Amino acid sequence: MTHYLSLFLLLLAFSCANSPSHKTAGPSTGKPLALVANEPVTVDEFLYAYNKNNFKEDRFSKADVDDYLELYINFKLKVTEAVSLGYDTMKVFKEEFAGYKNQLENSYLTTDGETGRLVAEAYERMQTEIKASHILIELAANTLPEDTIDAYNKIISIRAEIENGLDFGLAAVKYSQDPSAQTNQGSLGYFSALQMVYPFENAAYNTAVGYVSMPVRTQFGYHIIRVDERRPAEGKVKVAHIMMRKANVEGENKIITIYEQLMAGAEWNEECAMYSEDQNTAKQGGELPPFGRGQIVPEFEAVSFSLAEPGEISDPFQTQFGWHIVKLIEKIPLGTFDEMEETLTRQVTRDSRAEINKQILINKLKSENKLSEFGEGYKSIMNTPKNKFIKSRWRFDSTDLQLSTPIFSINNQIYSLGNFYQYLTLLPRQDSTLLFLHNQYQKFTNASLIDYEKEHLAEKYEDYSYLLKEYHDGILLFSIMEDKVWNRAVVDSIGLKEYYRTNKNHYSHEGGWNATIFSSPDQEVVKSIQNSFFEKPVKGQLSEEEKQQLLGKYNELSPLSLQVQQGDYFSGEENWMNILKIGTLDTIVNDNGRWYFIQVNEVIAPGNKPLAEIRGLVMSDYQTFLENSW
Repeated sequence: MTHYLSLFLLLLAFSCANSPSHKTAGPSTGKPLALVANEPVTVDEFLYAYNKNNFKEDRFSKADVDDYLELYINFKLKVTEAVSLGYDTMKVFKEEFAGYKNQLENSYLTTDGETGRLVAEAYERMQTEIKASHILIELAANTLPEDTIDAYNKIISIRAEIENGLDFGLAAVKYSQDPSAQTNQGSLGYFSALQMVYPFENAAYNTAVGYVSMPVRTQFGYHIIRVDERRPAEGKVKVAHIMMRKANVEGENKIITIYEQLMAGAEWNEECAMYSEDQNTAKQGGELPPFGRGQIVPEFEAVSFSLAEPGEISDPFQTQFGWHIVKLIEKIPLGTFDEMEETLTRQVTRDSRAEINKQILINKLKSENKLSEFGEGYKSIMNTPKNKFIKSRWRFDSTDLQLSTPIFSINNQIYSLGNFYQYLTLLPRQDSTLLFLHNQYQKFTNASLIDYEKEHLAEKYEDYSYLLKEYHDGILLFSIMEDKVWNRAVVDSIGLKEYYRTNKNHYSHEGGWNATIFSSPDQEVVKSIQNSFFEKPVKGQLSEEEKQQLLGKYNELSPLSLQVQQGDYFSGEENWMNILKIGTLDTIVNDNGRWYFIQVNEVIAPGNKPLAEIRGLVMSDYQTFLENSW
């Protein structure tokens, strides 16, 4: 049988090797290769595992295939045993498998190409800093489409006034619902990529200098943006500061005095430690983490970036936090794309761009799985009688004929009003507004698309079912091996001792020495140790206290001057076994540039190694014995 299987596999292997990840499903060679407990192992399943675990160029030799087939059948036998004993019904298995399954499903629900595009876009934009101003008309993030019209019309009318000659700053003071506009006339200063919510950043980078953008919607409302300047990015600066927290005359006088002392030659770190009232940095010379434009209060930012040379110290200046003097430590240019890609990817997946990825995924699933929405079903949702909302909960009559009304379909699978209401009643927070019903309809649609995709992943991707089975069988294998082999070998001390007694000859040795070995790169250190032994012979091994006293004496100046090892050393196990053979009080030897003095305490006759000394090795062999017996 084995020879037949090997030939069959060799004929198929080359067409299946090196398959890409997330490969879409295609024709299957689901021919049975073997039966394990009457369950078929197919050619596809075996080849998937074989290709994944064999990386040699000449990996399809008959011997390699035969060996792996035997291992694979043993693996399947163990998993079958675990199932027969009910391991797959245990709570701990179900929870662990569900966790792995969820991770696997999510790995297929990605838009990796879009993430890469967004990372590249962010890096490109980080080369340029934009100075912009904005006007905001507030609007709640969750608003019915028809309720956004008034806010949109208002922002459009403001933009028209500006286009007709109204100064943007005056318009910001008059109309903007951003409270800071009253003092800054809508100015946001300089910023770069990943410092604003993505829709706002997009509009700013796509608007020319001196122009006003069309309205852009963010979670805060509608904005119009005027781009005032563009300039090459300055990277980051690292500075240190000395700070007085009082923003009054007293604080000003103190900071001026410190500044004068610095100009007279006082040492920065000493002045900082003695006087700075920023307790978090005073003892570290006032050093702050590197920062870029738009990441710190404008006054502090402006002074820090104005310094040209490392070590340059600013004049005293004031911020909302008090008085400061700043010293430039270094200017840090923007890194290369390769240097920043990993960090940017993390940032992109955490900021508002993540919503774009989610929407792209939903749009992709809508197209691939043929979502079809029924207008009458949506109207039925929005016309749900308010008398169904009782004591802050939606309650529905399960016999209501309207519950069968279709609201949408996914690949011709109908989702009804009843399905939506069932979803609705499970929500912890509910209210009776049309906005709530609209938002939950959108969430139910999206969740249904995701669930449908998860249920049909095996049909779309040929490797999904193999990976899922790999997780399933792997957890079962680990669990039963833990019980039948690993843990048993640990707790079965009687069985371990009996295995050692029966196989004692496997742990024999040709003899050896109990010795204390002193070694050093310096011959004089070893000679000094030898002389001390001539003066005061030591019988047997050193006590721990004696050993530490020696190490403390010789390693005071250099921690590697002396090393001391002692114990049983058996022939053939150590690089310096020949040195041990000649170890006497009058012998110092050199081995590979290191000097040794060996005190042989006892010659050990050939025999068997005690179990206590080789317990780990015996336990490993015992586990193999248990597994083979099982």
